[in-house]
Amino acid sequence: MLYIDDFEGLTAADLTKNNLAGLRAEVFPYAGNPYAIFKSDTNQFYLSRIAYVPSAQATSDNLHEFCSDSGLILAINAERLFDLVSRANAEILFDLAGEDGMENWPKPLEDFNGQAHLFYTSEINSGFAGGGSFRIE
Repeated sequence: MLYIDDFEGLTAADLTKNNLAGLRAEVFPYAGNPYAIFKSDTNQFYLSRIAYVPSAQATSDNLHEFCSDSGLILAINAERLFDLVSRANAEILFDLAGEDGMENWPKPLEDFNGQAHLFYTSEINSGFAGGGSFRIE
């Protein structure tokens, strides 16, 4: 699940000394594409921009590609990533997501509304559930 627990112990300063692209290889040396880095052209989150990529076509140097082992994915404003990691771990996020993902964050995480979205891979394609590789278009 987005490997969020591997960020534990990092600080916001780590983000400034190592850009997110650099952290992909430093924090996750064995995962080619643990998360994507994408600059949106809109303030809205559109799940339709995410597409499944067959494993044979996934590449570790494409920053728009990411993988999921568990089927639960977090899309978050990069400026808020370390704030969320300091307040929640993967277990908490699984509990929050329930069966249908989550758009509205409960207290005390409601300040992530509109800036972080939890969803399952089955929401990308109802016939697909579980892990896999994906690309943000």
